[in-house]
Amino acid sequence: MWIANVAYTLPAYLLTHPHGRIHARTKTATTLIYCDGHLQDARKEDIRLRRSMPRDYLSYMGGMYAGSGDDRRAKVKKQVKELLSSVMSKVTEGAMDAGADDRARTLLKERLPICLGPTGKGGRGADREEMLEEERGERAGLVDEKSKIRMVRAGVARLHGEGAVVVLYNCVDNSREYHGAEEQGLDFDPIYSQALQQLLVGYPKYTSVSKLEGDLDTDEKVELAQVLVANGIAEVRG
Repeated sequence: MWIANVAYTLPAYLLTHPHGRIHARTKTATTLIYCDGHLQDARKEDIRLRRSMPRDYLSYMGGMYAGSGDDRRAKVKKQVKELLSSVMSKVTEGAMDAGADDRARTLLKERLPICLGPTGKGGRGADREEMLEEERGERAGLVDEKSKIRMVRAGVARLHGEGAVVVLYNCVDNSREYHGAEEQGLDFDPIYSQALQQLLVGYPKYTSVSKLEGDLDTDEKVELAQVLVANGIAEVRG
């Protein structure tokens, strides 16, 4: 595809890189978006996306010909705009969301473990990786349907659908060394998706365990809350 290496500036993460995945490279405040030609639907429907550049295009395209006034340059510019519009029309909201989720997952893996300050449960300056496993377990054991929970920090976790399960990726037990620990994630049955999403977007508000959303009975709601607290992802009140 002859527009494969065309780069242009946009204010957000949009288009694609190989296999239809969202990709963006940044330099200072500018986001460069690369159209790599792997939006298969667009290529199948528009034969122009499968054509090569004119054989002589290097004789009139490039910085040295910028002020030449060659009419062929205007033709190429028009064609590129049309082709980019065709590709952009195939970029769905789902594809953009998938790209954002992938980026969030990467950031979670690369960031330092969260730190609880003076108002945190771990004491002044204590961070979550230093909290004893038994202490988390003790807190989880106090959770019942009347308890209220919330995520321990904003942005501490991200929910991904992966086949037959949903995975709650998080940074709670990340290493202080870059990539010093495996990616942190908890697998859940999809029936818990709605409740997990409720907690993720509801921070900083506390949510009563009994009011967790989704097709869950009381025992399932309590079990979910206990798992989150036991893993240091959520904190409990009451």
